[in-house]
Amino acid sequence: MTLIEEKPFNVEDVRDHIVEKGKLWSKGLREQDVDLLHSLYDEEACYLPDETSELHGKRLPIRAYWRASMRVIKDLQLEMDTLNGSRELLYETGQGTARIAGDEGTAQTVRYHYVNVWKLQKDGTYKVAIDTFNDIK
Repeated sequence: MTLIEEKPFNVEDVRDHIVEKGKLWSKGLREQDVDLLHSLYDEEACYLPDETSELHGKRLPIRAYWRASMRVIKDLQLEMDTLNGSRELLYETGQGTARIAGDEGTAQTVRYHYVNVWKLQKDGTYKVAIDTFNDIK
């Protein structure tokens, strides 16, 4: 028995942290900063883009995906619908909006549903362990 009891986990205590992390996707794309996007992922992350093969591991596949995507994805916004889970693993669902570059300077907006699974890191922050989305047709 310990004299000091650990405070029970409440997902609301980390909601702002996850929302701020989500805003970094937008910043990374607007600033064409692949390192910022790469920093959002856990070392053993799995990325499941819509209609594309799954990507495992933060080191090369996910970095390469975002580097290539920056040519066409110019911004994205996340709107969280739910956040739940445990201290160690959180799941977030929501809707996103991506601005996709078109021919001759045109752009289109694409809406999608997403799920992110966030894993607690040793430093007390969260990084994405699983990232997936599906376009809204």
